[in-house]
Parts: sequence; C-alpha cells; structure tokens
Amino acid sequence: MNDEVPDEGDYDAGRGRGEFDNITPEDFIHGGGSGHGNPPGWLGPADINRARHQMPIAYVEIVPVRTDEMGRISQVGSLLRVSDDGSIERTLITGRVLYHETLREAIARNVAKDLGDIALPLLPRA
Repeated sequence: MNDEVPDEGDYDAGRGRGEFDNITPEDFIHGGGSGHGNPPGWLGPADINRARHQMPIAYVEIVPVRTDEMGRISQVGSLLRVSDDGSIERTLITGRVLYHETLREAIARNVAKDLGDIALPLLPRA
C-alpha cells in the first residue's frame, strides 16, 4: 500500500524500495524550522496551487463516527487545530488520494496519519 512497485514509465519508476522510509515529520515543514522543505518528489506550494487550478486532484474527507450496538451513530469525531490567527477550531480528517491508491487505502492512511496507527478504523466492506 505505502510502497508499491511502480509501473514502467511512472515518475518514480527508478526509485528504490524503501527510499522514503527515513522521512520524518520535520521533512514536511515548509520554510522555517528544520528548513528541509518538501520530501523528495513532492510539489512545492506554488506548483501544487497551479496544479489544483489546472486539473482535478482527488481528496478524501472523513467523518469518524462511533456506533452503538444497533448500528446507530452515537458519537461524531473531529480534530482540533490551531488556525492562522491562533484560535482553536474543529476540522475533519482530510487528505489527498495518492497515485495508484484506492479510496479505501487513502481513508485508512489518512486516519492513521491524523489519529495514529492505534486508531484501528473499521471500514465498511462496500
């Protein structure tokens, strides 16, 4: 799922398996802090904004819920984040769908990214 073998001609066909295994959260910080910028192969802010205006980019937006024994929604989850002005606001789990990734894989990856691997989401079969 996270490190599939690329098809011949893919942009990352020459990439060795496990090449991105050592990427840390600091590698995702844009500009200040560690100054690493984007991880290898990622678009910069100007390039991604241009791409968003020129082609569709698939995203998932996930509303985590807990259900009771009858299958009725008993709790709805949201994330807390600090906005640009310093206030606390609620948001949903969102993220891009990666190349060659199914929606199911994108949901599982983005839930694990935001809630941690221990979240163990139960995804419906269909």
